[in-house]
Amino acid sequence: MTVLAISSCGKLDSDGKLRPRKDITLTKSETEYVREGNELAFRYFKEVYSRSNFIISPFSLQRGLGMVQNGAQGKTHEEIASVIGFDGADNESINNYLRSYTKQLLAVDPSVSFELADALLVGSWFSIKDDYRETVTSSYGAEVKGLDFFNEPDKSKTWINDWVKNKTGGMIPSLVEEVDPMTVSMALNALAFKGKWSSVFDPGKTTSNYAFHLWGGKIGVVDMMLQTESFEYAEDDQYQLLRMPYGNGAFEMVFLLPLEKNGDVQAVSLEQWERLLSKAEEKELPVGIPKFKIETALSLDGHLSNMGMPTSFSGEADFSLIADVPGTIRLKDTRQACYIEVDESGAKAAAATVIPAGLTGAPLTKKTEFIADHPFLFAIIERSTQGILLMGQFCGQ
Repeated sequence: MTVLAISSCGKLDSDGKLRPRKDITLTKSETEYVREGNELAFRYFKEVYSRSNFIISPFSLQRGLGMVQNGAQGKTHEEIASVIGFDGADNESINNYLRSYTKQLLAVDPSVSFELADALLVGSWFSIKDDYRETVTSSYGAEVKGLDFFNEPDKSKTWINDWVKNKTGGMIPSLVEEVDPMTVSMALNALAFKGKWSSVFDPGKTTSNYAFHLWGGKIGVVDMMLQTESFEYAEDDQYQLLRMPYGNGAFEMVFLLPLEKNGDVQAVSLEQWERLLSKAEEKELPVGIPKFKIETALSLDGHLSNMGMPTSFSGEADFSLIADVPGTIRLKDTRQACYIEVDESGAKAAAATVIPAGLTGAPLTKKTEFIADHPFLFAIIERSTQGILLMGQFCGQ
C-alpha cells in the first residue's frame, strides 16, 4: 500500500528570504486543459450558485473524477471527460497532464503550504482490476485500501472521515454522513492550502462593524481589513478585479467585485474573467477586504448530471474497467466539502471530494479604491497558468 500526501512544506531560504516563484511549464494541449479546467470552475460555480456564502474546488473535483474516468468506457467515459475539461482526450493524456500539473503546482512556492492526497477505497468483498489499480496508484499516487462497506458501513464511514480530517489539517472534520453497503469503490481527493499575504494587513487597522451592503438594500456588518498598497487591478463597465498574491506571488487570491452595490457575479463569463486578469496593472489604491470564514458541503449527483454526465448515475453506466461484478456499477452519493478562512495574515483553505461507485438496479462612476463592501467572487489561482484551485462567493454574514 502506498500513501500520497505530496506537499509544498512552507520553507524559506536559509537567509529567511522567499525563493523566486517557478512558472509552470506545460505543452500546448496541457495549457488548453488548464483553461478547460477553468471553464469547469465557472460552470460548476453557476450550477451550484445561490445568494449565499459558498466555496467549491473545481480542481479537487477534477482530480477525483479523473481517477474515476479511468474505470469508464463508452458514453460514460465521454461524458465524464467532457465535464472535467478533457473532451476527446485519451486516458493516458489526461493522467499525464494531471500528474505533471500537480507535481509542478507543489513546487512553485515553498513558502506556501499546499498539500494534495488521493485514495481509492475498495469493497473488501471483490477485487478491482489490476490495470485500474496500477493506473490510480502510478498516475495519482493514490492510496488503495480495502474496506468492508457491506458488513461495517459505520466503521468505513469513520475511516473516511478520519482520513479527510487528517489530510485537510482538521479544516474539514467530516465528509460523508453514511456509507451505502452496496458501495463497490470510492475515489477520494483532499486539498489543503495555507498562504501568507505578500502584503499583510495590519490588525490594528481592521474596522469592526463596517457596513456591508446585502442584497435587497439591507445592511449588515463585517470586520473590514484595510490597507493602502500597490496591487494588480483592473476594471470594466461591470466589475473591479484585484489580484492579491501570497508568498512569492505564485499563488494569488483574485477578487471580483461588481461596480453596482446590488450587482451579481453569477453572470460573469470565463472570457470576461480572462480579459480582466490580462489587463490588470499595478496600482496603489486603498483596499478593504472583509475577514471571513466559509464552510460548504454539497451533494453533487444532480449537479454533475446537469453539467453533462447523467449516464454515470444511471443503469446504463459502464464502469466495467474497474471490476467484473454482477449488476451495474454506477456513481452515487458524490459529495464535496470545502473550507476557507481569510484574515489579516493570509488564508487557509481545504477541499475534499468523494465519488462512490456502487451496485444498483447603466454606466457607473469609476472607483479609485477597492472596498469589498458588497457581495463578491473570490478564487485562489496559480499565477503562471491562471488555473483555479478554489472558487466561491462572500455576501455577508
